[in-house]
Amino acid sequence: MPILPFAKPSLQPLRENLVQQMARGASQGMIELKAPASKEAALIEGNFPSAQIRIGEASNSVSRPDRSVNGELGAQGANCTAAELLDMSTWGDETAILSDQIAASRAGLSGEFDQPDPDAIVSSVKFLLFVGFGAEARQTLSAFDQKQRELPLWLALAHLVDGEPDPNKYFKGQSACEGPAALWAVLASEDLSPGDQVNTGAIRLAFSGLPLHLRSQIGPELIDKFLSLNDQGTARALRDSIRRAPGEDDAALTLAEAQMDMAAGAAAQAEQTVQTALNDPGPEHVEALIALTEARAAQKLPISSDTASALEANLNELAGADIEPRLLAALILAQAGSGDFAAAFSGLSNNPHLEETVWQLLSSLAEDETFLAHAVHELDSDLPDISDETTTAIARRLIDLGLPAQAQTWLQQVVSADPLLIAEAGLKARDAQTALLALGETQGSLATSLKIGALEILGKEQDRAAIMTESDDKNGAATAQARAENWNALAKSAEGPWKDLAEKVADTPAQFSKTLDGPYGPLARGHDLAAAGSDTRAAIEALLIAVPQPEPMVSETNTLTN
Repeated sequence: MPILPFAKPSLQPLRENLVQQMARGASQGMIELKAPASKEAALIEGNFPSAQIRIGEASNSVSRPDRSVNGELGAQGANCTAAELLDMSTWGDETAILSDQIAASRAGLSGEFDQPDPDAIVSSVKFLLFVGFGAEARQTLSAFDQKQRELPLWLALAHLVDGEPDPNKYFKGQSACEGPAALWAVLASEDLSPGDQVNTGAIRLAFSGLPLHLRSQIGPELIDKFLSLNDQGTARALRDSIRRAPGEDDAALTLAEAQMDMAAGAAAQAEQTVQTALNDPGPEHVEALIALTEARAAQKLPISSDTASALEANLNELAGADIEPRLLAALILAQAGSGDFAAAFSGLSNNPHLEETVWQLLSSLAEDETFLAHAVHELDSDLPDISDETTTAIARRLIDLGLPAQAQTWLQQVVSADPLLIAEAGLKARDAQTALLALGETQGSLATSLKIGALEILGKEQDRAAIMTESDDKNGAATAQARAENWNALAKSAEGPWKDLAEKVADTPAQFSKTLDGPYGPLARGHDLAAAGSDTRAAIEALLIAVPQPEPMVSETNTLTN
């Protein structure tokens, strides 16, 4: 039989399911598969072998469909659990869940001669699942060794309402189903990722139909699942479905809301939200400590040493538990936030994903000595693989601490470094050529100032004067012309005291030549030169009084900085 081409690999699970069902039907006499007359006919569009199916009489031996499926297929070809089998709102009365109700549900589980009563057991299991007692439901099923067809479904629900993974993965592939099955499939999934097919409409509807106590019990974890899918809209809808009910929010819901704030980039709001959960000494207290640490670290704010100590204590108590990796990661952040960067960096070998955050905290929170110990020492080895933003922050602080050459090394690994920062580092390292090359055609007052400083180092006073003239800095331009001893140009362009001085200095050689060539004797020539010198000195004194003292040269500034 020729192999038929299929365009989409995603249809493979559905094809396999159809082949299995057709093979089963053929073996039971329900359908008959007939090959085409020729291979050529099989390739003609619309004449596929799979289309040549004849319906026969069903025999008494034909297996009936499982009652747990309704014929609908999920995104991965899995059968969808029927909605009526998951109508948990009918399994109990949430108005008053009292101990006597639980006792009544467990009465009559066995009848005459201690034989189990299947109907009473089913009713008790459903009620226990309704009130969220998953472990008790599993215990009941195990004690009476039940073999009902719905047993896998009940066991799956018993694990999920307790926040445990379902070892048998009963709901696998049902996240796109219509009905409550989609909700339990998402809750049971351990590898959800953005882009997976999820029926959010069915999940919202099913969640709102659950009793309030179950919504509060499974809601936080379900919200976490949608946050991992970057679906904040559904997460908030689930949160609102719980908060609309009367009563105070429990710690788990508060933490879920803090996580939504973090996912939305509102770390400050998350910190404020989680404060209420910190006052709860219950099982959510550890989660609250982790959430607080993450919120503070995201804001680059200090973290108290008490928080770090509390995390370390809980880490020792919960070694080997599922929460241990998250506790260890939070401890590293708390150590960095509290100033213990040596411990934080030593823990990065097992948590490399935190390297970026630890370097961020180092650049913003560490004492100068601690910062230099890590930022300068790192230059002797390969620099960390961190973002351009964090690398730039480290370089900025090195420049401010008077280490421009070290800052240049960090800036070399920035893909699109700020030309102003490169120029500033180059200027303070007296690398004027690098500064000018980095600035290029960059405009702005800071760029102009940096260019002027670089030209000063190179001794190009004429170019400095030209730039200052363009930026309307007449006093600075005059100073540069004076340093270049271009008195003729200064006499033409300057005003006030600068012009007077420039004219006198520019005219002195002419006066001296005229005196030598004139009909004067040596004494007369000496008197003329002395008078010219006196006039020049007076012009200089007038200039010093009228013009503010110029800024120190870059070389002097650099000496003071270093």
